Amino acid sequence: MRCIVTGITEMSGTKVCMSLYSLEDKRYFRPLKNGYNFDISEILGIDLYSLVDVNPSGDELLMEYPHCEDLNIESPYFTFIREYTDKELYDFFTDTAYVDTKEMFGEGSLIKQGRTWGILSNTGKRSLGTVEVDYFEITKDTFNPEKPSYRVSFRDLSGELYSNIKFVIKALPSKKDEMLGEYEKEYEDDRLFLRLSLAREWNNGQWEDDMCVLQVSNFACFENKELVNL
Repeated sequence: MRCIVTGITEMSGTKVCMSLYSLEDKRYFRPLKNGYNFDISEILGIDLYSLVDVNPSGDELLMEYPHCEDLNIESPYFTFIREYTDKELYDFFTDTAYVDTKEMFGEGSLIKQGRTWGILSNTGKRSLGTVEVDYFEITKDTFNPEKPSYRVSFRDLSGELYSNIKFVIKALPSKKDEMLGEYEKEYEDDRLFLRLSLAREWNNGQWEDDMCVLQVSNFACFENKELVNL
C-alpha cells in the first residue's frame, strides 16, 4: 500500500507516533507493530512527507472512536520510495484539508475543558486530519527549562480561534525554536495547513472528564504553490 508519511510525533522515550495517508484508500491511518508504536530506530531514513510502501498485516485491532485509524503493518515496515514534491504536497493538502476543525472531528465532539481542547472517548469520527488556516502562531513555554513546551494558536477558515494547542512534531528543540513565530496568509495564493491529531485518552487531574487532547503534529506553508517552511 503506497502512502505519504504525514506525521512523526514525539512520545515518551524513543517511541514515536506516526500517521500515514493511503493514496489507494484515500484515508489516514496510524501504523503499528503488533499494536504498539514504532521506535525511532526503526524508521531511520523515513522523514515527514516521504513516499513509502507498507504492508497491512491483517491482524484485527480493538478500536474505539475517535482513534479509529490504527492499523498493524508487517515487515518490511516502511519501504522508502522517494520524497514527495512541492506540487504533490500542495495538491494533497488542498484536496484533503477541511476548513472547519469542528466539522473535521465531528460536529459537537470537540470540547474545551479549562484551557484545553479535545474530544471525549467514544465520540467524534476521527483522530487524524488536516485543517486549512489563515493564521497561526508557535510559542515556547519555558516554565520547565529542561523540557520546554511548544504551543500553537490558530484560526481556521471558519473563523474559529484555538489556543494552547500542544505542538508535538518530533524534532530537536533547536529545530523547533527555528519554527517559533507568527504565520499569516498575506496573499491570495498563500495557503497554510495544520496537521492535527488527538492524543490517547487521559486526565490532568483537573478535568471533569477524561479526554483525547487536540494536538498540532506539523504544518505546511505554501507561497505560489511552493513549500516554504521546511
